This record gives sequence, C-alpha cells and structure tokens, in this order.
Amino acid sequence: MTQFFKIAFALSLSILFIACNKTDDPIPEVPPVPFATQYPVDLAAIDKYLDDYAMTVNANFDVTFTKIPAGDITTQDIKQQYAPLYKTVNSNGVDYKVYYISLREGTQKNPSKVDSVFVDYKGSLLNETVFDRNYTSPIWFPLNGVVRGWQEIFPFFKSGTVTAGATAGDPNVYSDFGAGVMFLPSGLAYYNRASTNIPSYSPLIFSFKLKSVNYVDNDFDGIDSRDEGIDTSLDTDGDTFPNYFDQDDDGDGYLTKSEIRINGVLPTSFSLIKDCSGNTTGTKKHLDASCH
Repeated sequence: MTQFFKIAFALSLSILFIACNKTDDPIPEVPPVPFATQYPVDLAAIDKYLDDYAMTVNANFDVTFTKIPAGDITTQDIKQQYAPLYKTVNSNGVDYKVYYISLREGTQKNPSKVDSVFVDYKGSLLNETVFDRNYTSPIWFPLNGVVRGWQEIFPFFKSGTVTAGATAGDPNVYSDFGAGVMFLPSGLAYYNRASTNIPSYSPLIFSFKLKSVNYVDNDFDGIDSRDEGIDTSLDTDGDTFPNYFDQDDDGDGYLTKSEIRINGVLPTSFSLIKDCSGNTTGTKKHLDASCH
C-alpha cells in the first residue's frame, strides 16, 4: 500500500469518528468502567424492558412502545409478541447478546458493515425518551460511521423497491423495504460518552426502515468492499490494512484496479474477475502476488 493511501485512510477514520456524533453538543466522558462489568447491567435492563413493554406497529411500520400496567396479565409483552431474535457480537472482550426484531426482511439489497444505508429511524432510551427521530424522510448513513450495533444488525435486512414520484419534484415512493427494531447494549452504542439527550452507559432502541442501500468501494480499487472479506478483515498481503482498505491487495506493486481489468474495462461483478489462466475458477489475479 502506498504511503499516500495510508495517510488518506487515517484521515478517513478521523472523519468517521466525527460523523458518529450527530449532535453539536460536546460529548463529555465519564470515567469508564470495564465493559465486562457494564454489559450484565445493560442486558438485565433490556430483558426487563422486553418483559415490561408492549409494542404496536402500524401499516407504515412506525413503532410505538407502551408500558404494561402493573397487574395486567392479558397484554402480551414484546418477548411474547415477537420472540426477538439475537446476534452474539464480540467486542472489547465481551460477547454481547443483541436483540432485534424483523418486522419485514425487505426484498432487494443487503448492506455489508461498510455500506451506506438510506433509512427512516427513531432512537429511544429505556425510559421512553425519544432522543432522535427521522421518520419524515430517509437519510443516508455510512454503516462504518455510526454506532457498532447498526453495523451488526442492518445486514440482516434488505432494501425495497423505489418508484419515482408521480410528477417532477414529488418524492420517491419506497415499498417492500426492510423494517425492524434493535436493542443495543451501551457497549455497542455510545458507552461512557454522553450528550444532552443520551446519558452515559445507555442501552438504546432503534426502530428503522431500510429504504435503499449503496454498495461502497471504500478503497476505490474497482471492487465493492462487501466482496473483500469484510467479516474476517481479510488482509491478503499482511500489511495490516484489510483488503477493503487496500489498493494493492496482494502487495505485488500492481494496483488492484489495474489487475482486474478485462480488455481495459472493470468487471461488473466480483465473480467475473479472472485468475492467472484467464478463468474465473482460480485465485483472482489481484489476490495472487505471482500473477499480474
């Protein structure tokens, strides 16, 4: 990898860190407690919330939570209503149990952890405070520029179809999009950072609608990052930069973008990239340092 690109990569990380903070208010830090100490507290609070609240969903997939009155044995709680799924996410030495509910999977494109998503969403605390909301029009977010929990849960959902507005200037119409809810321990959210609306160590609830997905080529090497070993942080040349952030994946001195061209044209999909023999069945040229 060139020195220039390493510097650019470092700058991009700085930009993403800034992008995570959506408020202009300063975010002070309280003294951190060990992640392994805080996690059981968060999990117990989330489990209690799922037992104490009911959830209603309207035809537009807008979500409302209502606390079940004491003594009410007829209203079903969230666990009874939806039997939430969960994903185990390892972070900072802790195996986090992340509950999520799939209201609708969607029909089109799954994002990877580093793609961009076009979403409507609402964020709330376990005390019913809504700290952020964008239900009037979708907004784009790079998943590697927001809280870790979004990166882990959005790949379970797909975007929908889009139809242009009836007349010029009318908004697009989205249908069959993915919709769901995620319940994040603070260790996969803002942890000991706080803002005006989010106290330190707050578990967060996000309801969301995934309207569209943009596949991202983070290193501009002609290959979508989703095809470059996102989940394993594949690093073919061992230079400490994963392939999706490396312009020369095999470290042979030839840019990936040059190696994968076919008659001077970039392939339209990862499966079409050739190996050294001109086939698509062997090790791709850009991953084989003996082949240029």
